[in-house]
Amino acid sequence: MTITRPRSSQAVTLAVSLLVLSACGSGAEPHASESVPAVPNISLQAEVNYEAGTVTLPGDRFMLSAEESDTLLSAQSGAMAACARKNGLSWTGWNISDGDYSYVNMWREFGPWTEFMASNFGFAQPRSDLGLMTTGLKPKSEDYEEPTVPNTELSESEIGQVTETCNDDPVVMSFMETNVVDYGPWAEDLGGSADLLEGNDSANEVFDELAVCFEQQGMTMKEDSPGFPTAATVEVIDEEQIQLALKVVDCQTSVNATERLTDIMADL
Repeated sequence: MTITRPRSSQAVTLAVSLLVLSACGSGAEPHASESVPAVPNISLQAEVNYEAGTVTLPGDRFMLSAEESDTLLSAQSGAMAACARKNGLSWTGWNISDGDYSYVNMWREFGPWTEFMASNFGFAQPRSDLGLMTTGLKPKSEDYEEPTVPNTELSESEIGQVTETCNDDPVVMSFMETNVVDYGPWAEDLGGSADLLEGNDSANEVFDELAVCFEQQGMTMKEDSPGFPTAATVEVIDEEQIQLALKVVDCQTSVNATERLTDIMADL
């Protein structure tokens, strides 16, 4: 396992973890279980980055990153707009993301596990300040402006006409993810690695240790969501939820849950 730890809890920085496909040539020493053959120049280890709050599993190195996927979507929307204009139709391309993937890439399969994550988001999905304000998880600032959504003024029939005319346009098709990346039959299993821990003896040992720590901290772990206490909610970020999340981080740290679980997932 490759581990990146913060220099201090006060110095936690959001390093953007862009898992581009070229990262496969990192030269890291492969670590493989007996059932998975080592592949030269491709790390089969889980990489845990405490500063960024990210986890990179072996399968992630074969998938498009969030940035790459959004880049394709943005290009596809631009091609759709060009096709629409060429055919005398109204359509506006859009920018898929604001370019900050620090929060999108934060890993929280089994609850918050860094102080930054817990103290800023509680149990909610990590988002930028704009995202938190837009979803009502944070009070709107004085200069807040509702994000504009292109094409909302078009009627359903107009949208249908653009779709019918341009969906099969060669340029639009060239930016579809399914036409750019040829995923094999392994993709579905890799994408659901966390689900594959169900019934795994080693993973259950970690979950049992977490549950004991939760009880010692006055919490009860959800049976269907290991790492999350029953009092947790993703719909509110307040002092109560933050303090609860910080207790979870203490338990995650005390049993080394993230590193142990991601090592197990890497060997699946």
